Amino acid sequence: MKFDGEWHDVKSSNIQAVSYDPESKDLKIRFRSGEYRYEEVPLDVVTKMVESESIGKAFYSYVRDQFETEKIEDKSKGDK
Repeated sequence: MKFDGEWHDVKSSNIQAVSYDPESKDLKIRFRSGEYRYEEVPLDVVTKMVESESIGKAFYSYVRDQFETEKIEDKSKGDK
């Protein structure tokens, strides 16, 4: 996967797509319930996550609760 700030679809039951900007180190994840931005995520963490057998499990192990997080969109409340 090329990390260029663009969205890339992934095969996961909960995560629909990921976007990573190597300059800002911002990782964006589009879940079925909404989108989140994770700040200052190192490239090796993102690479490990997207290359793992289960992106969802890797996200919970390497990203969740490890980095500053901002909710971008909440689909569960009808945001567009």
